[in-house]
Amino acid sequence: QPQQPQPQPQQQPQRQPPQPQPGLARLAVQPGPGSDFEAYERSSGVRLPWHVWPSTAAGADALGAPLGLLYSPMRTIPQLLRLQQEPTRCSHCGAVLNPFSSV
Repeated sequence: QPQQPQPQPQQQPQRQPPQPQPGLARLAVQPGPGSDFEAYERSSGVRLPWHVWPSTAAGADALGAPLGLLYSPMRTIPQLLRLQQEPTRCSHCGAVLNPFSSV
């Protein structure tokens, strides 16, 4: 009796880390289908139930589930750029100026 060929396990396509969508590169990374969400979460320290955030209140209402986010501010980031200066604070309210912003 001839041997039946054994089915080969299907290989999963290798997932790529998310890339910014055209036109949104300066705003936020919007992972697309097939993105490696775990890689995104490891690199940013942010975990979202939705990886595409609605831009309107109507869009948020249409989700049918609450928006939320889990942020890990104490997570170690090896290539974090540290400034060698004290932060600039507002003399009226005490807010801290983002040193990477242009005013």
